[in-house]
Amino acid sequence: MDYFGKTFLRILGIKKAYMENKAITEEHVEEPVKRKRYTGIPAIPADIGYNSGKAAGGSKSTGVMSNVSSNPFVIVGMGLTTMALLGMIRRSVLGDKIGTQKYMRYRIMAQFFTVFALVAGVTVFASTTTPAPPLKEDKSKILVSNSAN
Repeated sequence: MDYFGKTFLRILGIKKAYMENKAITEEHVEEPVKRKRYTGIPAIPADIGYNSGKAAGGSKSTGVMSNVSSNPFVIVGMGLTTMALLGMIRRSVLGDKIGTQKYMRYRIMAQFFTVFALVAGVTVFASTTTPAPPLKEDKSKILVSNSAN
């Protein structure tokens, strides 16, 4: 670092903001210390982060195609909405007010279709899953007597 840089940093109150040319010796090289306790960041559960279904483990499912195959109508709705927006922008730039209004209506219909596809997909997914088995309940009864007779 040149003289003006050092002076500027000294004015700012930064004592040592540059590395001096020193050779790295063995005492400076340290092995990273392994932590003996867990960090505060929780792990992602297998049923959320992995495609486990009803099993305890699972294989990691990533990618656009796996998500598209679960509900392709949402992708179609997004495409229709995009096409309506692009047509609306095109008609607006050309100055066609009636065409712009027409594409605005198409956009509303496409957005309705997309939201309907989302809700229908969630409903179908929820109806096709099997409910969890009921927990065994403790059927012991507690008898309470009233001694105020």
